[in-house]
Amino acid sequence: MPFLITARYIIAFICLSSAYGSKPELDSRRCTTQLNIEPNMLRGLYMSPYDQTESGVYGNIIVDQAKTDILINFIEKHSINSLSLYDLRHILSDPSLIEHLAHFIRRARKHGVKEVIAIGSTIESFYRIQNYLNTCNDDAGFNGLLTEIEFWAGPEHQQQYKKFVSFLDEMRSLGVQFNGKKLSIHAYLGWLKDSPGSSATEKAREIARLVDRIYLHSYVRRGDQAFPKAKARMYNLVEGNANVDIVPILSAEGPQHHSDMPFQGEYFRTNGIETGEAMYREEFAADPVIAGSNVFLAGFQYYEYRYLGRCLG
Repeated sequence: MPFLITARYIIAFICLSSAYGSKPELDSRRCTTQLNIEPNMLRGLYMSPYDQTESGVYGNIIVDQAKTDILINFIEKHSINSLSLYDLRHILSDPSLIEHLAHFIRRARKHGVKEVIAIGSTIESFYRIQNYLNTCNDDAGFNGLLTEIEFWAGPEHQQQYKKFVSFLDEMRSLGVQFNGKKLSIHAYLGWLKDSPGSSATEKAREIARLVDRIYLHSYVRRGDQAFPKAKARMYNLVEGNANVDIVPILSAEGPQHHSDMPFQGEYFRTNGIETGEAMYREEFAADPVIAGSNVFLAGFQYYEYRYLGRCLG
């Protein structure tokens, strides 16, 4: 049957498995011929619900109704369906802020947000998150945990890598759960390189074994540069036979507002975010190394609201 409309299609195939007898198993992720792109892609946004260093509409959002309204409008306008939250250590230590956080999460879910990810960097932070989850209702909970420990930075690379793997293992063993369901485990991955004791591919394999999703640093100036920036790490995952979802992180830092240096802020201001996403999907789907692997493009993540908001409005 011909495709009558020019578009990108997700193609699923019927896979027959002897374990199922004559019953077909429908699984587009496990077939040999596949696009490796998840059908329900996320568009995620890093943000701090209570940033005390920011002024204007980006600071202390959850305690200000007007600022929350602006954020909710931004979420709806740009089809944001995933939020990853910074500064939870401070928020979850203050009972008055906890209620503001719960109210914010409930409201965000009513306006298109399908998942809320809690960011932490210590096991203690995840205990604190579990304590919060023990007290909140269905709509105010978290769906996953994300750690952003940069093990690749600094001279003791191999030693820091081993500590990172141990941390991920402990993070998973902790079994943080909500309503009887364990939260998914996510990790940020900036770089992979060979070091005495383990190759980049071995690192990719071990990290992927411990997480459900990997966020890949893809900080560039233009949309056409993002896929090449992350390709080597994706190849490491493929070569390591990883079975994992990946999400490229695109930075909206611009010339006037940035943490370290400007990235795609001006590009987003001129082109929006859909153009770069489309280019990334096209290159990902066409890549001969990724095709047929178990590395899947789950969506895109934007760093972060205080930058992207200034670019897109």
